[in-house]
Amino acid sequence: MSRPPNHQWCYKLLASLLWLGMTLLGPTLFAAETTVSSADSDLPRHPLEVLALTDPDQVLDLIPQKLRDATERGDANELALLHLAHANACRMVADWNCQRIAGARAREQGDAANQPILSIRGLIAEARADISMQDYSGGERLLGEAEKRLRITPSGELSADVALAYSALSHVLGKHQLALQYADKGLAELAPGMALSLRVRLLRNRSRALAQLDQLKAANDALIEAQRVAESVIDPKLRAELHLEAARLARIGGDRSEVQRNVEQVLVLAQQLKNSQLAGQAQEVLGLAAQDDGDRKLAERELQGAYRAFASLGLVRDELRLTRALLSLRLKFGDKDSNWPELVQRLLDLEAKVSRSDRAQASDELDARLRFAEQAVGMTKLEGEARLAREREQALAQRNRMTLFLVLLSAAIVVVMAVFFGVQRRSNRQLQAALDARLRALTQTSHELRNPIGGVLGLSELLLQSSITPAQRGMVEAIRSAGSTIEKLAQDLLDRGRLDSGRLSLSPHPTSLGSLAESVHQLHLPRAREKGLQLLLDLSPDLPEAVMLDAERLQQVLSNLIGNSLKFTDRGEICLSIHTRARSSDGRIRVSIAVRDSGPGIDKDEIASLFEPFAKGRAGQRHRAGVGLGLAISADLVRLMGGELEVDSTPGKGATFHFELTPMIYDLRTAITGPSAGTQGAGLRVLLVDDDEDVSLALRSQLEWFGCEVEQAGSAQAARLRVAESHFDLLLLDVELPDGQGPELARVMRALEPNVQDTRIAIVSGHQAPTSLPPGVDEWLTKPVLLERLNMLLAAARHHIAIEHAA
Repeated sequence: MSRPPNHQWCYKLLASLLWLGMTLLGPTLFAAETTVSSADSDLPRHPLEVLALTDPDQVLDLIPQKLRDATERGDANELALLHLAHANACRMVADWNCQRIAGARAREQGDAANQPILSIRGLIAEARADISMQDYSGGERLLGEAEKRLRITPSGELSADVALAYSALSHVLGKHQLALQYADKGLAELAPGMALSLRVRLLRNRSRALAQLDQLKAANDALIEAQRVAESVIDPKLRAELHLEAARLARIGGDRSEVQRNVEQVLVLAQQLKNSQLAGQAQEVLGLAAQDDGDRKLAERELQGAYRAFASLGLVRDELRLTRALLSLRLKFGDKDSNWPELVQRLLDLEAKVSRSDRAQASDELDARLRFAEQAVGMTKLEGEARLAREREQALAQRNRMTLFLVLLSAAIVVVMAVFFGVQRRSNRQLQAALDARLRALTQTSHELRNPIGGVLGLSELLLQSSITPAQRGMVEAIRSAGSTIEKLAQDLLDRGRLDSGRLSLSPHPTSLGSLAESVHQLHLPRAREKGLQLLLDLSPDLPEAVMLDAERLQQVLSNLIGNSLKFTDRGEICLSIHTRARSSDGRIRVSIAVRDSGPGIDKDEIASLFEPFAKGRAGQRHRAGVGLGLAISADLVRLMGGELEVDSTPGKGATFHFELTPMIYDLRTAITGPSAGTQGAGLRVLLVDDDEDVSLALRSQLEWFGCEVEQAGSAQAARLRVAESHFDLLLLDVELPDGQGPELARVMRALEPNVQDTRIAIVSGHQAPTSLPPGVDEWLTKPVLLERLNMLLAAARHHIAIEHAA
């Protein structure tokens, strides 16, 4: 008989492509998620279960290692899925004992993983194997257990699968009307478009039952519908089963050519799947069709082939049926060869074996009925006793019902409160994580902005100190002003992030309020004169010489308030006032600080949102400068200092921003002031360690302007080599180096390099200085580093050298 190779080649190509995809995606697929779901099914499946439909041998090779891996991990869920994949591969090659064992193990692992759906699938796989092995009593028992579990865990798809198994069982027992009813019941369980493979099998069983009931037209219609749905399903065994049913219908209709065509398709697919049962069934249909047509030679050959296939699988009832068919064939054609006695003896042996099996099955059923009867008698007795017990329990329950209700109510309240607080804590953690992430982003952004801006401001300061033309000076001052604006924006964004996340803290130190006010006044006086405004300073004469305050943050607040007034005031005056209100016995003083201007004022409806981030009043909309962060940051800083920033304003008559603080009075007679201006760096040897060329150029130029001897290194390793070779008076380390961190480099050099023991070390960073300096670090400079701050650093270094020499 010819065997067309084209279909076999197509299926092998499809299996190879599917296996290649699983090989490429396998590590990710198996590690991240051990289940897959087809588009028409929501049941969990292992990828190997899908592959088993087209390449069962490959799956049978892979399964042992996968099972060992899952066993080592103790993953019961994956073990259940792998055993189901194993059962499917065994089904495809007609190894029913293998399918039964794999199904039983899938059920056990599904129970261990507390996955009832997987347990039910294992029961169905085990029951199908029993039915295929003609253990009908065992198969029916397993299906009954599956039905019981489905009442607890409903699944329409699995209910349809159980109906399919019952339909197959009814067919082999010759109960074709019942087989039809189960097939219709299974189809009714499936939603449209769901479980297409299962729908095809149910339609096939429906067609087979109708054919046995002599409803050939309805049987043919059901088979055509099954073939139409099967076009969307990749399952070679299912396609072979449909061709087999088509061949059986064609034989009933007497169409020998259609029988031949469909049988050839089945044999090709059976050879691909190595499924000898399918091959035997196809040869049986072809042999019977040949016998119907009187082709004795073809009938003998095909029926003998089917007989050998069923005998090799141990399918006793199928072997008995083929033995009868062979005897009938020889009787029909009058063949009396020497094989007759052997064939008759085999027929008698098979009938005896089937008879024993039927008696055993009947005995099992009788035992089950007796056990049921015994249980019924016991249940009747127990029901009487239980009725009396229930009456006593009801009396007791009547007294305890209210107590139980109160206990449950209390427990429910506790649970609700615990859930509420748990959700609240989780929300707080998520919010804090979001704030921390935003702070990290703002900190990094601020650092990245400060690097180039530090170079711009440093070089512009040096240019302003050199001899340049008035026109050039104006352009440099514009560059410096723009750079200062960007630097302030970076600082505002960083402060906003720290305030929102609660990470901004104050660093109080002895401060002269008068000196601080004078410094702010001098800082803004040039701009006030440019606009033709008077910038007044009103200080109470009894201000203490020094108080404990964070001078930097107070100066930031005052600069923000005066800067806003300068922005919106076109004529008149601006006044900064600091007055003493009262002194307390615990050494504190209450001072009132205010900034008053003669600008356009603020409407009452704008005051409520004035201190919100990014808020700008109508007057502020006319100015492009600023993003609306200054007042919000100032209000938060004042609140951190223990005050409350408020505003009094009348439209057209200006505004007054004021707050009160109660700092501790410091007992020094003189407040801290900055080092005197002037060049402090003459003759100092400085090592500058920074990999950013722009920042290095600016700092080197500033240091050389002060008279320092400057050497450079671009990494931590290069810096250590320079320090080992010679001594430096000052080391300037960038906080982030290509091969390490500046603070860590300072700690290591302090511990290991003799030349660094009396050297001042300063960190240069775009971030705010930490509360306490890292080990080995003497000072922390924040970018951009201006000439005044650098002069203070050099003065401290020179003072340190003088102390060392005096010692």
